[in-house]
Amino acid sequence: MSTNYIIDVIGSLNIESITQQLTKHGINVVSEASQNNKTKRLVFFCPLEVFLLGKEPNATLAEQIDSWTEQTQALFNQAMSGSDSAVLIDLGYAISDLDGFNQSVTDLFSLDTPFKSTLDINWFALLQHSLSVQEYFQAQSVYENLLATADIIQNIDRCSIVNRALNYISQLRASTEKGNQQQALLEEEVQNLASSILNLEVQTSDLTTENKELNESKNILECERQGLVAEGELCLLQVHQLQEELEALHLQNQELQQTSQVKVSSISTLETRISDLTTENKELNESKSLLKNEKQELVAETELSLLQIHQLQEELEHYYYKSQTQRMAGKDSFPQADQITTGYSEFSLQLRKLL
Repeated sequence: MSTNYIIDVIGSLNIESITQQLTKHGINVVSEASQNNKTKRLVFFCPLEVFLLGKEPNATLAEQIDSWTEQTQALFNQAMSGSDSAVLIDLGYAISDLDGFNQSVTDLFSLDTPFKSTLDINWFALLQHSLSVQEYFQAQSVYENLLATADIIQNIDRCSIVNRALNYISQLRASTEKGNQQQALLEEEVQNLASSILNLEVQTSDLTTENKELNESKNILECERQGLVAEGELCLLQVHQLQEELEALHLQNQELQQTSQVKVSSISTLETRISDLTTENKELNESKSLLKNEKQELVAETELSLLQIHQLQEELEHYYYKSQTQRMAGKDSFPQADQITTGYSEFSLQLRKLL
């Protein structure tokens, strides 16, 4: 079963970064309610001046010093009792040498990757507090005694209040120089920003002019758009009208196709009838031609027959007169003219009947 740790801090210094790093590296941090026989206390203590950074507003300096002394002495007494249920870590080490502190935590818990924590320190306030407690020798003695029993501590040679104050001065100077550098960078950045602002103002002016022109163009385009919308609606109406006309024409076309099919059928019938009539006319023309030829032949024959009849008639009349003359010569009296004429007329009538 792995070891669980309950975090305990003397003072109000913010160690959230340290706690997050412990959890990130797999250290089981639990609450008071979850402790068991494998639970240990991970106690972070600090020098008096660090404790005063989080001083209570209603407490006097003497009261805060007494509170720190009491808690630190109790922690020392617990350590001296031989109990191994607590791991003592000096936050003064983290303040004086953060890199060394991180490495010590890495070694203590045998972490696979380096422990990395950060602390936000007001070096000027810390220096002021260190100067204000230099006369409290008992507090310094209690702190040094606890360091002797702690698991992670700073170098003993640098743990005196004087050395700590000198370290705070160095840190404040470095912080000031860093602040000056940051200020110089900020001033340069401010100048760059001022230049950028001027450029932005020029760009803003240009953009304002451009925006005005764009708005005017937008209004023109909006008018054109409205015109196009109206034109589109008119075109759509015309399209609907054309569609209706096309549908009507389609219906008419279907009717015409049906009528055309009927007419084609009628034409086919008529063509067949015409073909039949043409054939019949051809046959009739041929018959007519034959009849005409026969007629011509009959007319010729008739004319010839008439001619022959006239000839015969003349011959008959001749022979008739001759016969009558001979008969009359053989009788006692010559026939009268009206008798001859009557006989001739009867003969002609009989001849016509024969014809």
